[in-house]
Amino acid sequence: MIESASIKLKLNLIDKARTRGAGNHISLPQLVVRGDQSAGKGSVLEGITEIPSPERMTCVPDLLLR
Repeated sequence: MIESASIKLKLNLIDKARTRGAGNHISLPQLVVRGDQSAGKGSVLEGITEIPSPERMTCVPDLLLR
């Protein structure tokens, strides 16, 4: 769910950059999971990746999947 026009604009800019080949020169986000604390973001990532996340994780995970 996109919560604001600002976030929607940023995601649209990333999409435009990707279609113009910017991903060949810079690293663009592939997946963004956003939400309040304890909203289930880790569970979403676990469901998609099938990789368990640590309990009580307080830092932002950076996970590269290939």
